[in-house]
Amino acid sequence: MPLYLINGTKQKIRFYCRLHEHPRPIVLEVESGCQIRADKHHDDPESMAWGQDDIKYVIEQFERYGVRELSEVDRINGRFDGLLYSTKKPASEDAIVTAHNALIESKEEISAQEATKSALAFDQAGRNKRGPRIAKEVAVEVSQIIPRGEKPTGKEINFGLSVATDGSNRVKLPI
Repeated sequence: MPLYLINGTKQKIRFYCRLHEHPRPIVLEVESGCQIRADKHHDDPESMAWGQDDIKYVIEQFERYGVRELSEVDRINGRFDGLLYSTKKPASEDAIVTAHNALIESKEEISAQEATKSALAFDQAGRNKRGPRIAKEVAVEVSQIIPRGEKPTGKEINFGLSVATDGSNRVKLPI
């Protein structure tokens, strides 16, 4: 059974793991948007593939640190770090692009949650301890700055958040 490690991020990833009953850690390096066959040494094409126990042990480590199964790439919701594994076949280019898009959505959701926390904290600080709140409405707007010399793509992050007088929040995320 082969074991592929797939990187859907925009950075080189180093994943440290151990084999079953093997004391030294193994470093798996995967370039951005690429995949490797993790169960064989890259430097030595004649090396033997890992056994079933080793592969299961490494998969447990992958899952503990947020690496998802390739078959879940279309169903990824919530927090995702951009790494996938497969025990059946290598990932297609479309699967890697889908993983990257899921990573972007996850990071945008985290940004929205942090902006919400900031707005609520600012709102709480602006309240009078014994009376009504000082401000009528607290709002936070997040806009991605486009570097000089680059053109907008239409995928820039741009959303606003406001806290109403009753303390509820309304979030407008980008479409």
